[in-house]
Amino acid sequence: MIIEMSIGDLKSLIKADLSTEELINVLSMYGTPPDSVDNDTLYLEVFPNRPDMLSVEGVARAIRGILGTERGYQLYVPRPAVVTLSIDPSVKTIRPYCSAAIIRGVDLDGNAVASMMQLQEKLHGTHGRKRKKVSIGVMDLDKCKPPLVFSTLPKSEIRFTPLGASGELSAEQILSSTDKGQAYARLLKDYEFYPLIYDSEGRVLSMPPIINSEDTKVDENTTNLFIEAEGWDQQAVEQAVFIITTSLAERGAKIEQVKIVDERGTRISPSFAPKTIELSVDYCNRLLGKDFSPIEIRQRLEMMRFETSAGEKSVKVRIPPYRTDIMHPIDLVEDVAIAFGYPNFTPRIDVAHTIGQLHKETEAEDAARTIMVGCGFEEVFTYHLTNQRKLFDNMSAKPRAVAEISNPKSEEFTIVRDAILPALVKVLGDNTHNQYPQKVFEVAPVTKLSQGETGAAEVPSLSACFADARANFSQIKSLVLAACGQLGREISLKESAYPWYTRGRQAEIVSKGNSIGHFGEIDPRVLLNHGIEMPCAGFEISL
Repeated sequence: MIIEMSIGDLKSLIKADLSTEELINVLSMYGTPPDSVDNDTLYLEVFPNRPDMLSVEGVARAIRGILGTERGYQLYVPRPAVVTLSIDPSVKTIRPYCSAAIIRGVDLDGNAVASMMQLQEKLHGTHGRKRKKVSIGVMDLDKCKPPLVFSTLPKSEIRFTPLGASGELSAEQILSSTDKGQAYARLLKDYEFYPLIYDSEGRVLSMPPIINSEDTKVDENTTNLFIEAEGWDQQAVEQAVFIITTSLAERGAKIEQVKIVDERGTRISPSFAPKTIELSVDYCNRLLGKDFSPIEIRQRLEMMRFETSAGEKSVKVRIPPYRTDIMHPIDLVEDVAIAFGYPNFTPRIDVAHTIGQLHKETEAEDAARTIMVGCGFEEVFTYHLTNQRKLFDNMSAKPRAVAEISNPKSEEFTIVRDAILPALVKVLGDNTHNQYPQKVFEVAPVTKLSQGETGAAEVPSLSACFADARANFSQIKSLVLAACGQLGREISLKESAYPWYTRGRQAEIVSKGNSIGHFGEIDPRVLLNHGIEMPCAGFEISL
């Protein structure tokens, strides 16, 4: 993601006398390489996993640590709460979580306003998933009359002047006629009640997640801000408030907490209590190929703006609340590497006391592909996830126990397939408009239920199916015998009764006393289910 900032503004916040070339070099080593430079404007590439660096203030805070002008945890001491925000239970089904903070004494010069607006929009696009997960509102506190309320109203009763408008509009007009309304109307279209933030005088301050009121517009005379975030993920909502408020605090503004009152009780927002992660020295050194002492690891983590304390074998690390990307010790190892400097690592080739070769399973799969291509078949790749209709119903089979998805996102993908043949029959059904004969095969794992640790096991399989006016039992039998012979399988055949094959025109494939597959003519009912008017035959063999 590209963010834009003034080079002069960045240098003033870094508090170091650097040339533009030196600044670009430091940014590149940090992992935020400049995309381009245009006079005083720097276009910086920032990965979405670092939302705290989506503003010039966040970038400056990080670079001060690398340069050594500041080290360790950036401590923000908020003022106690004097403003209350009450959350009505009616928002539960629309935007259930809300967090807020107040910024006092902010100097909103041109650079500060541009940075704040850019940060808000970039957070909406990444951290907030285009406002679906989190949306953020920034208002002029002095134009509000606390206490404030976050509640809902029927959309037919909502009227206020949205940001940038010259007069009052209804909720429907806001969604249909304003830029923000048109862009984000999808987030409210299924509701009859819309969320609102209003003050003690009943004035609407904001209609999350769409737009703020013109009455609370932030301008160059604004010195005190009310910042709120609401959405579907409580942690993400709180993180958004941390990032916005700490960025503004980098310009000398003071953070003030807000008293949040809801049905669960009263809490103070934001809470700047850091979380702690313990980093093993051996773990860090093993991954980086170095021999850092606990003190050296501490020094490098303090360059990355963490507070640390060390023992003999591990380092305790306090994580600032705005560092939303730190979830596991591996994330701290990456920061140690950044602080050490990637160019300072000496590349080396690990000594492996083995000779590399293909796994026998892979060799069998490659051999199967070669055999089928030699027989004139075309390889296809189909989804491993499927549903009962495709795997059972369309194949005239009764449902059987298979691995299921516990929280499927789509009706199309609810189970994991235990056979490839149904997918190949569907491929032929989707291609009835193409020329015949049609011959397709697939080599892929299928998932069988087992007694192992995961309750399921992947089994590599070969399946083929062809549609031709002359497709019959004899042809598919010849193909199976040829394929098994080339694969070195000694097999015998016995009678079978699979519902997707024609009765009396099918067989079980047996090797060393175990069933390894089956083949036969595809039953006319299955062909009818797939809209196929041409005879088909197929097989499936475990590899």
